[in-house]
Amino acid sequence: MRIRLKSSGSAFYPVPALAINFERKEQVVVFGCGVRRVAGHRGGPRQPPPESEKGWRLPTEAPLVPDPPQEALAFRAAEMAEGARGGGGGGWFQFGFCFGKATEAGLEVAPLLVGGEAGPVRCVRPSWSFSGIVRAGGSPPVLLQGAVCAALPEDCRDVLPSETHVLVLREAAVESWPVEGSALVLEGEPAWRCEILPEEAATVELPLVPGGYVAPLPPFFTPLPSTLQARKLALGYEHAVLLNTEGALFSWGGGRHGQLGHGELESRTEPQLVEALYGVPLVDVAAGGWHSAGISEAGDLYVWGWNETGQLALPSKSVAESRATTAEVKRGTGELYTWGWGKYGQLGHGQTASSDEAKRVSCFVDWGLRVVDVVCGPWTTYVHAVAR
Repeated sequence: MRIRLKSSGSAFYPVPALAINFERKEQVVVFGCGVRRVAGHRGGPRQPPPESEKGWRLPTEAPLVPDPPQEALAFRAAEMAEGARGGGGGGWFQFGFCFGKATEAGLEVAPLLVGGEAGPVRCVRPSWSFSGIVRAGGSPPVLLQGAVCAALPEDCRDVLPSETHVLVLREAAVESWPVEGSALVLEGEPAWRCEILPEEAATVELPLVPGGYVAPLPPFFTPLPSTLQARKLALGYEHAVLLNTEGALFSWGGGRHGQLGHGELESRTEPQLVEALYGVPLVDVAAGGWHSAGISEAGDLYVWGWNETGQLALPSKSVAESRATTAEVKRGTGELYTWGWGKYGQLGHGQTASSDEAKRVSCFVDWGLRVVDVVCGPWTTYVHAVAR
């Protein structure tokens, strides 16, 4: 049972989400955009750098493959669904914003292509204009694709991308490297580096690392008190939430939208227990840009923070201008429900309308697939589905 959020009225205390069936949840994911424009990028497609420019790019043996037409993607999605029903294992799908393409390109649920193929994927780490793809076997193990394309070195295990830096987990170190234009530069000295033992790297679950946590933006590393005994940590744009081994929740950072859950708008410089959930053991937590969520052992979903765009599944006056996407997977059925901002088709309903009510993404049910994982990027949703 996992949840992940990222994002943009407000709720200052954790409250049950009203627009959600209170049966057990397998997973809920939320993302609201709050994307900050990077200096030099004004929304247009990035131009590929000249070949003479330094930077780590896809090697010639793994060339970039042009995206196939939408008709071919739709056929491939149906083919993947049929393969899953026949025991083929299913695969990853995506819908929503496609950098450098028209909005219509993201309205249909399509297979997630890695180097032109729908290969096995372990996890997806989205930024705004590009994503990190961690493969489940094969070479290279980690790829960047989108506005920035790169095949990371063979000793890479995981990645956290942002529009200015990419944080890379390697076999013996965690490093942060700059993004320059359309290239990830892996030459010279990294912007930040911390050595770790190979046996530690094998068990790291980013953003947690030995002694603290990391982020793809400065200061890159923040120490944590060992007494917290962190089990999971999630980062918003200005705050963090931490779940310890006993199921207690701590939060700190910016609190101006109530995202810390302490019943006020004050910030916290140190981790503080969320007293509203004391005695309610949690099994998962997530942090949106300016809101947070947690799932209890009983399967109840609690949400708090900024609800300006309906990202808490509560009524929102500005839902038509929503900047958040939420996805929920129901345990047992594996059905996917989404709500929030839909301008780029990221809700998976084949249209650009927004919604502050949970609606089922019907195509996976129609294809006989069960959703087992979902990742919400800024304006794109990634889904892993297998046969029922």
